[in-house]
Amino acid sequence: MHYTTFNPHDMNSPHPYHDLPDLTGFFPVRITRLNQQPFVKFAALPLEAFDNPFMAPDPMVRMGEKPDYATKGFLLDPLLHHIIATPHIPVGGFIFHLSRCGSTLVTQMMKVLEDLLVISEPSGISNILFQNEWICEDEALVAKRFKALVLAHAHSMGFRKKKLFIKFQEFPIFHLDIIRKAFPDVPWIFLYRDPLEIMASWFENEEDKGPFSMRLHQHNKPLYLAKQLQLNPLDIEKMPREEIGAKVIAQMISAALSNLSQQGLAVDYADLPRAFFSAIAPHFGLTISGKQAHAMLEVSQFYSKNKKAQIFEKDSERKRTSASLEVKEAAKHWAQPQYKLLKNASTI
Repeated sequence: MHYTTFNPHDMNSPHPYHDLPDLTGFFPVRITRLNQQPFVKFAALPLEAFDNPFMAPDPMVRMGEKPDYATKGFLLDPLLHHIIATPHIPVGGFIFHLSRCGSTLVTQMMKVLEDLLVISEPSGISNILFQNEWICEDEALVAKRFKALVLAHAHSMGFRKKKLFIKFQEFPIFHLDIIRKAFPDVPWIFLYRDPLEIMASWFENEEDKGPFSMRLHQHNKPLYLAKQLQLNPLDIEKMPREEIGAKVIAQMISAALSNLSQQGLAVDYADLPRAFFSAIAPHFGLTISGKQAHAMLEVSQFYSKNKKAQIFEKDSERKRTSASLEVKEAAKHWAQPQYKLLKNASTI
């Protein structure tokens, strides 16, 4: 069998690698294409890289670019069987979400359980899904690649943890068919919120047009979203951002709703943190002691995205009243119908 590794300072200069690699301590941090095949960079990340709500805030850490980080790189396909067959801790669950609806809080509460490996928005895994939007390879092969990248996280720390949980960014919910094909028995949750509150948060800063515009324009997202919404990319570019946002929310809810019966659980932001104990923990098979529950409730009292001790204040009503007329109309017309369907289908 022939493998390929690389010079970490030159991703385009592979050279032969003849032995099955030991990837203990290494995490997949970057996926590119080399000779039309997925090429994965692995980096030995320190444990503190996972303490932050979004892995490490420093992209040099998240992408394994620090000079003192050991790195390895391989064409992925020749290693699929090796990675999947390597002993690993169980994959305990996946966390999907709409954005601004408590997913970071959930992961921070889960991190109280020190025997869990909880990874938030790893940069490498989702790219294999996004790349397939343009290359359109066999779904079974893409599912196998996705499975290998997830399991690379599951055995990267040996057996120092008991279960792996991964929180994704928003858009992988569109790829539940591939994810379910790779992990049909792994439970997952979908965190959602009143679309008006989400959109008010997205668009509250009029000067930079908010975080939604940043997400929309990175990684060819207008083209990507046009495909998900079954629209012409030129129409997406001309469409008011409020309409795009509402339609994206509706489509993500639809994707979750159509798969909910397959190991899924929908949880409303308004029910947190109570729903963590009554629904999420049982769904994921988590056992929580009284001391751990107390620590989790302590975590829930602070802003989950801010490592400084800033007391959390409920802001749903403020968001609803401060939203612009355009946001309110778009949310009501495009997103609220799907939101009501999901809320009626949920038992939380």
